[in-house]
Amino acid sequence: MPVRTARFIIEKGLFVVVLAAAIVVVQGCGPSGPPPTPPSASAPSMAEVIEEASTWKKTTEEDAREFAQHFAAAVSQGDITTANGMIDWDTIIERVVSGIPADVGFREGFIEGSKKAALSPTGTIGQLSNQLGAEGTYRLLRIREKDNQRTALFRLTMPEGGFNYMECSLVTKPGGQTRIVDIYIFLSGETLTATLRRVYLPAAMGHLQEGLENLSQKERDFVEGFHLFEKIAPAVRRQDFDQVIEICNQMPKSMQEEKSLLILMLRASADANETLYLETLDKLEELYPGDPCLDLLLIDRHILNEQYDEAMASVDRLDKSVGGDPHLNYVKGELYFLQGNNQAAKEMFLKAIEEDGAQPDPYWGMITVSIQMKDFEETTRSLIRLDKNFDMEWDDMTTIKEYDEYVKSPEYQMWLEYLKQ
Repeated sequence: MPVRTARFIIEKGLFVVVLAAAIVVVQGCGPSGPPPTPPSASAPSMAEVIEEASTWKKTTEEDAREFAQHFAAAVSQGDITTANGMIDWDTIIERVVSGIPADVGFREGFIEGSKKAALSPTGTIGQLSNQLGAEGTYRLLRIREKDNQRTALFRLTMPEGGFNYMECSLVTKPGGQTRIVDIYIFLSGETLTATLRRVYLPAAMGHLQEGLENLSQKERDFVEGFHLFEKIAPAVRRQDFDQVIEICNQMPKSMQEEKSLLILMLRASADANETLYLETLDKLEELYPGDPCLDLLLIDRHILNEQYDEAMASVDRLDKSVGGDPHLNYVKGELYFLQGNNQAAKEMFLKAIEEDGAQPDPYWGMITVSIQMKDFEETTRSLIRLDKNFDMEWDDMTTIKEYDEYVKSPEYQMWLEYLKQ
């Protein structure tokens, strides 16, 4: 029973969904055709965005819950048109470009192209839906409040394992429509707006009406090194991880210390270079102590180092950060199983099932640990519960080595009798 936490997410590329979508936006939305329009035709400024925001109302908890459930259903069903319609891409993209003095033609071309890219199958929601497939899940965990704004916290799990959290900021606009105005992705440790803005900066460099004086040193370094950065996503898609590492090593030191680059290094080294993988995790912990993404990532490092107490502490901190998640009881069960504490693992799997029986992983955990404990009555009970709750197709267990002892038991005959019903 493999532990499938942050490293699985990295190996499958889930963490680059937003970043890859952002690069698609930039590569596909530069201005074309006539020269830039004069400054008098300027698109909305940050002041105008703020002014519009002043008309928003705080979403009620009831409205937020109803909205979030509809959004989760749309994402789960692959209905990217409905899901994208629930996101205020206008506000998100206007926040991205505000305060960067690019000429109006480029700015408006970027805004138009960004919206088109965001709504496409290769946009953020399109890629997320594709990653989840038919067997992944996107579940509303809870509605909570941050900075006097209602948020909806979702947990996503991948078909073969791995999980992440996304927290959507909600507002109610004049007319009563609730919309998402930003998304915080736990594994990346930043908002969607921050990711898109970082990619917009270098794209706008050749179209600035003013110099780079108003940008921070990190932003200027990112602008200057973006010609390298935009080569990374194609290399990741080709799974040319040696090239990803080579490109990252050519970047300015400040860029090499950027969280997004360090997570890309994790993607590149997850399979190919375990030493570099662990060193990169160490650097993330050193540079970004207390960052919400760290505990998701550090669970894996601690497991690789067989530091199970530290891994459990990371799970506990993560559980506190999200306000409680039954899925993390399943993760604790896996940690206990790795330590050979089958009874504690069994208790955690059972707790995960009792609190949220809609996930198949804890049932599989119960099946695995009950076979280890030779508690074949529990094995049959868990198999039946799994079959009743999910659309399962069963292989012949007599051909699977792990079930050798179970198939010789009377309880296995009870399982066969159940299947005949």
